[in-house]
Amino acid sequence: MWIQEYSKVEEIPEDNVDIPKFNFIFTNYNEVPSYQQQTKKNNGFDVMGRLELCSDPVPRMARGKSTKIRHVFLKNERGEELKVQLWGNLRDDIEEAVEMKKRGKTTNIILTCLMSNNWN
Repeated sequence: MWIQEYSKVEEIPEDNVDIPKFNFIFTNYNEVPSYQQQTKKNNGFDVMGRLELCSDPVPRMARGKSTKIRHVFLKNERGEELKVQLWGNLRDDIEEAVEMKKRGKTTNIILTCLMSNNWN
């Protein structure tokens, strides 16, 4: 967040129910492969980035069942890129962001509780 010349800062009472009560611990993109190692395996992580590219849903077999996945490419403020696959119903949860990107709008996405693995 950047405060600029025309930014407006207001105090919000602590008991204000309009404040989102989410906490994220964002992982650097270069740390994502470490979540495949045994010490961090099965630990979820959060990432945030600008939507650079998103594929249409494509069919895939998983555990003997047909599903669809969507390849999502994010870029962080350092210019690093991260490829994420969204499975099942999650692939549709970002449809609004995909449409904004198609209209030329900058779209930032927060993905939470991700799991890292090599899927062949």
